[in-house]
Amino acid sequence: MTETLNLKGVFKAGGISIILAAIILILFPVVDFLAPSPPPEHTLEDDLLLMSRPDARPFFIAFGTMIMLANFFEFLAAPALYLALRNVHHTYSVLGSVILAAKGLIHLVSTGVASLMMLSLSGSHVASSGEARTAILATAEAVAAARNGFDIVAAGFLIGVATIIISLAMLKGVFPRWIGWIGILTGTIAVVLPFAGLYPSPLLFPIFVIRTPLFIIWFISVGIKLYRL
Repeated sequence: MTETLNLKGVFKAGGISIILAAIILILFPVVDFLAPSPPPEHTLEDDLLLMSRPDARPFFIAFGTMIMLANFFEFLAAPALYLALRNVHHTYSVLGSVILAAKGLIHLVSTGVASLMMLSLSGSHVASSGEARTAILATAEAVAAARNGFDIVAAGFLIGVATIIISLAMLKGVFPRWIGWIGILTGTIAVVLPFAGLYPSPLLFPIFVIRTPLFIIWFISVGIKLYRL
């Protein structure tokens, strides 16, 4: 009885966590729309100058914080997904939840922390000059390159693989099959898109556009079901 109650608590916490991650995904374009925009053709130095502006700085702080929270919530949801699916397909539940947790940690550190580091560098960049400013700009370029590289791996490939594996396990057991099929479609798109730049095509744009809405639908559907277990 106690174990059942403990599992229900884990399921509820996991369900709430993944729903909160979905809410943050919904808020991203809202914050992006409200934030001051850089010039159409802008350099990293232009971005640093924009980040240092008092009217823009709160939005960049919000972006970094939201990225960290979304990935933290995904990390928290991973154990609940494993426990909900372990009796259906143990291997898939282990692999999927471990990869999802790893994605959350990698993306939290690489993108969330890096975004906040860029904010710090932007203030130093404005206050410096000469060789010091050049050195700060070089540091910012290294941070941006690392962030972009990890972002492709974590936000694209890893989340896609995790979603596919977890969704395959969802085709049987406590989750409705349609949630599993949506997850497989969403995960496949997420895995393919990071490599789409090698073969640019206008046909890829609508696929890119539907990626985030599909993740939101999948996250909320999974979260509601987890909460009700």
